Amino acid sequence: FGGLVIFIFFTIYFFTNLNYQILSVIFCGLICLIPALLEDIGLKVKPLIRLILIFISTFLIITLIKDLPRFNIVSINLILNNYVFQIVFFSIAMVIVINGQNIIDGTNGLSAFTSISSLLCILYIGLINDDIFIIESCIFMIILISVFLTFNYPIGKIFLGDFGCYFLGLIIGYLVIYSYGKYPELPTFSAAIIVIYQAYEVIFSYLRKFLNKKSPLQADNNHTHSNVYKFIKI
Repeated sequence: FGGLVIFIFFTIYFFTNLNYQILSVIFCGLICLIPALLEDIGLKVKPLIRLILIFISTFLIITLIKDLPRFNIVSINLILNNYVFQIVFFSIAMVIVINGQNIIDGTNGLSAFTSISSLLCILYIGLINDDIFIIESCIFMIILISVFLTFNYPIGKIFLGDFGCYFLGLIIGYLVIYSYGKYPELPTFSAAIIVIYQAYEVIFSYLRKFLNKKSPLQADNNHTHSNVYKFIKI
């Protein structure tokens, strides 16, 4: 229930400050967060249902963002910068980040440390643009995750759970898309770098399972961190 604690304190902080922008994101996020919480307490929710709910949640969140990042591939800009395509693309991108954040939670501290790494990158964007919303969101989340890590790493006394991983992925995904949409002068390729590990794990995992003729929604222990851990143990 470590993730639930992070969620509660994060929500209370922004509710107290009447920050309706992030509160709207959290409210839409409940569509996928509640099923994740049910999983954490032992009530099974089918993977496909969870995936659909994550997409619905991210779709609603993306529609809340006034300025979406724009692509700069001259020959196909007309297609890529179409508003409908942008909403679908960035909704799927957030789904990937959320799922990736959950996949890498197989080793104590990995998901949390990865989140801090991504948030520090976003924080830098906030600092160079003097954006109080980005700075405040990143710093408070980093503080909460750091406190969590004192109980999670290296000996796990509490854990993020699916709920916590989904929540971290949701906030990180939102902040990346929000930041690069608001500041179009930023090199868009760097947005992918910020969440490259989460995205890599999802894309590689789905591709590997497809080639092995397995369901991409079926969980296994052949992820990068799992293989590295096995190698270190040997």
